[in-house]
Amino acid sequence: MDIATEKTSEQLIARLRGRLDAAWSPAVRDALTGYIKAGEHRIRLDMAAVDYISSTGLRVLLSTFKQLKAVNGSFFISPASSSVSDTLTLAGMDMLLVPMRDVENVSARAAVGAQSGQPFADAALRGVVFSLPPGAPISLRLVEAATSLSFSQASFALGVGALGSTDADCEGRRGEFIAAGGCAAYQPTDGANRPDFIVSEGALVPRANLVSGIVGTGAFTRLLRFEPQLDARTVALSSLADAVLKIAGGDAAAFVAVAEVAGLVGAALRRDPCLASAQHTASYFSFPEIRDWLSFTGERSFRETTALLVGVVSKAAGSAGSYSVQLRPLFSAPVAPLGHVHALVVPYRPLQKGMMDLAPMVAALFDGASPQGLLHLLGDPRGACGAGESDFSRGAVWLAPVDLTR
Repeated sequence: MDIATEKTSEQLIARLRGRLDAAWSPAVRDALTGYIKAGEHRIRLDMAAVDYISSTGLRVLLSTFKQLKAVNGSFFISPASSSVSDTLTLAGMDMLLVPMRDVENVSARAAVGAQSGQPFADAALRGVVFSLPPGAPISLRLVEAATSLSFSQASFALGVGALGSTDADCEGRRGEFIAAGGCAAYQPTDGANRPDFIVSEGALVPRANLVSGIVGTGAFTRLLRFEPQLDARTVALSSLADAVLKIAGGDAAAFVAVAEVAGLVGAALRRDPCLASAQHTASYFSFPEIRDWLSFTGERSFRETTALLVGVVSKAAGSAGSYSVQLRPLFSAPVAPLGHVHALVVPYRPLQKGMMDLAPMVAALFDGASPQGLLHLLGDPRGACGAGESDFSRGAVWLAPVDLTR
């Protein structure tokens, strides 16, 4: 099996030659997956030179079709050999076959609905900014003691807590916490290996007990679709925070993002901090006690996954007000913004391009998949010995300016 590609302004064309059987289907599957991860959401297969396709090959084609359909992309076959055409028709998959005369119409229909936005670019990233429908301004609340909260689609949060209704119900389990778009998750500190989560369903709304963190309600004002600049492969967290502040146009901003991960650097609690005695609380961030309370990523982790991010960022400590206790430099650069960002990791999901709504996108992350990890993102600036900072391949960021001085 030979695979050759051609990139046009409208689509990626992959030309196959040979037999799409059990021996070659994995290679074709991996190639198609690689194209999607690289951001190609409109793919045409030229199978004129494929003389045989097995059930294994059919599954690869159908899986790719469904994956791209879910993100408003397109995947079709044109031209196809008579053998491929007959097999797809008999298998009930003739929706993949498009005559050559209709190829331009398919490409045009795939592009419809990508609402126009304003181009954005800085030294680190490029993309498009969309204006969102007006709504109530973002209002933040600082949590400094055990508080029971519910999380609707109009709220977001990050901090330390656990899913549950009461302080007693959550005792011994509190860990890193995140909520956005009607979904909430936390990393239990009772020995569980994976985050637990609740997704809004009908009258069911996630409820949690937070002991510290930031809670926000209101409507985001902008959506940024971003990817790296042409001379870079990834976008660092501090660069993304910088762009959020520029677009928000204020001294501080709140954001929720869904992004394809190139690598995450951070930490997670190993024990419920409320279990520490008053004496121990003062020392558990000292060495060696810190190893009993926190686990760190020794290197960039969770590559080629997708992450839900919730964060609050500020240009300087003077603009952080009482929230300065929650915000730290995202990296060591002199102009790096302050921030507090949590990331919930799920298996890789391609993101549809253009405008999209936050709540459905967040809910889709949990569809048939369980979270793999939850981190408080940190920077490790120790040069060659350090892990650096988290970085991303591309993503969507819902953002709005906030006033932290109130």
